[in-house]
Amino acid sequence: MPVALTGAFGIKLPEEIEIERLFEIQEKIMTTSSKFIEESKKANGKLQKSLPKKGGELQFARAFMYYQLHLHQEETGEKITFVDKGNITASWNKRDKKEESFGGLNDADKKRALVVKTCEEYVLKMSALLEANASRKELKITPRQLYEACTSKLPWFGVDDSDEGKVKTFQLLLAILMEDCWVVFNNEEGQSNVLPYGEGVPQYDEDLGVEHPIWKN
Repeated sequence: MPVALTGAFGIKLPEEIEIERLFEIQEKIMTTSSKFIEESKKANGKLQKSLPKKGGELQFARAFMYYQLHLHQEETGEKITFVDKGNITASWNKRDKKEESFGGLNDADKKRALVVKTCEEYVLKMSALLEANASRKELKITPRQLYEACTSKLPWFGVDDSDEGKVKTFQLLLAILMEDCWVVFNNEEGQSNVLPYGEGVPQYDEDLGVEHPIWKN
């Protein structure tokens, strides 16, 4: 009489699986997963070596890298997550306007996603006020406006009211947005503005023809 397994690794299987078949599956997965891990380590090593060392260059390179992986996810549906050292964990997920869609994220990623969502909603609200065919540069949205939008909507954002705390929160906000492929630039009046990458925004590459997903709304 063949021996079968009804559960494994904390789950109950919907049907019994014979031991011989389990050994076949285990051997195959061990081989393919080991190969996947080894290839991933090599690819990650090459990717890390390609990143510049300077602060500003590194920030831009990471933001561009996340965006390229996001485009891949949009095309294939595959989820790709990066975890960085420090206060920010960068994760591209299918965009959903409902907060419950962030349920699978850890606390740091959820807060990051809510910051981006709040800023996106502010941009879309202001964009709706533009005249037809107006350039997106006419939005003239400042980092300060987005900071205040997050402060008013997210109770945990900017709780450190000291001067040093405000500076750190402000810097973190800009870092989050840049990793999400937003562009910080000076408008014609010399005022600092920030917008998601796309047509009408400085540094936009018309030949590449890709835009931040917010502009699809």
